[in-house]
Amino acid sequence: MKHRTIKARITGWFAVLLFIIVAVVLALLAVVSRQVLREDIRGSLTALVEANTQELEYLNPEDTRDVDEGDYFIRYKDGYLEIDDDFCDYDDGIYIALYLNGELIYGENPIALTQEECAFSDGQIRAVERGREKYYVYDERPEADNLQGLWLRGIVNENEGSSTLLRITRLMLPLLPGLAVIAILGGYFISRKALKPVDDICAQADSINAGEDLTRRIRIPDDSEELRRLKDAFNRMFERLNQSFEGEKQFTSDASHELRTPVAVILAECEYALEEQDPEEYKEALQVISHQGRKMSDLIEEMLTFTRIERGTVKIRKERTDLSALASAVEEEQAMIQNGAKTLHLETQEGCYIQADPDLTARMLTNLISNACKYGKENGNVWIRVYEQRNRVVLEVEDDGIGIKEEDLPRIWQRFYRADNARSDNTSVGLGLSLVREIARLHQADTDVRSTLGKGSCFRILFKKEKNEKF
Repeated sequence: MKHRTIKARITGWFAVLLFIIVAVVLALLAVVSRQVLREDIRGSLTALVEANTQELEYLNPEDTRDVDEGDYFIRYKDGYLEIDDDFCDYDDGIYIALYLNGELIYGENPIALTQEECAFSDGQIRAVERGREKYYVYDERPEADNLQGLWLRGIVNENEGSSTLLRITRLMLPLLPGLAVIAILGGYFISRKALKPVDDICAQADSINAGEDLTRRIRIPDDSEELRRLKDAFNRMFERLNQSFEGEKQFTSDASHELRTPVAVILAECEYALEEQDPEEYKEALQVISHQGRKMSDLIEEMLTFTRIERGTVKIRKERTDLSALASAVEEEQAMIQNGAKTLHLETQEGCYIQADPDLTARMLTNLISNACKYGKENGNVWIRVYEQRNRVVLEVEDDGIGIKEEDLPRIWQRFYRADNARSDNTSVGLGLSLVREIARLHQADTDVRSTLGKGSCFRILFKKEKNEKF
């Protein structure tokens, strides 16, 4: 199914809406015009009849000598009825008829109304139907005392103004298709101009997608809030993709580099063992292989854990955890592992509770202590502290080892990063601190490090203090 474009939809809706508006306006205009024409016809009818009543005059026989040429005379009573030459018996479809005692004596009645069919009624407009036609009739009786028995009747067809209305309608009807065309063209050009930045965004996105340079960004003029947000959303997506892509490449490269050494050692020991037949040599080779195998296993385990945490697939089970008790258990375990090589000092404040996953928190603390032991000086000290600070619970691991250069501090949380050769050895895989930060992030905890080169380092994890409510 082929979907219509947004431009087509905007144009269509714009054209339909404008067409409906114009049609309604024209319909209302036609109705109003028809009503206005009717009122105009009725007004013209009454005005003409009233004007003609002023053109009638009774004259005695001796007064007929001083009359205007063109006047019309009709015998009336003992004298004459003078109809002035200004008397209008027909004007613009209006017929005027003069009646005397119910008989037509002057003018014309187009519908031949009799007194029985339509009796005279002074000053009233009435509608009379003749077949399919409708007429307006208006009667008026002259007010002069010597004009008794006279009636003026005006008659006009209701459709007399229809020709005018028809001309107006014929003038307006072509506007509909014309306005529809204008609406379609206007809507198309407006939508095309309005959506052109969207086309530009799509074109640039396709270009970035087709190429291999994910550092490129979409650039358009910030002429509207909506388009700016769309552009920024695309650029944030490309930034995230680029970071993921670069991180994946770096991760693959670092993992390959880290695995290369133990694999090479294992292969070398295997070849050496195959050449030698001394049981002691076999035993020594197997010990080396076992050590390197454990190193690879630890690396793979940390890589898998780190990846699961980073992708959000790890299941975290937070519960009310006594961080002081947890630190004591981990310290005891690490002291046994160190076997006197380092002196561990535990300084904890009682009742430091947090909402945390105990296993992941123990893993984080183990990594911090292991890191401090690895880079501490020979027969050095490691301090593990747990205490409250305002509304935070602080986990602190400090050593008196070689320290870290200030310029290296921002990068120590990166995967597989090791500051220099002094901090590199065959047992380090460079994932410990990265895993610490990811676990802290899962617990909405902040990480902090202070270090002085040659004097040691202090790592702090700042948890939110546990409240008496469910997490």
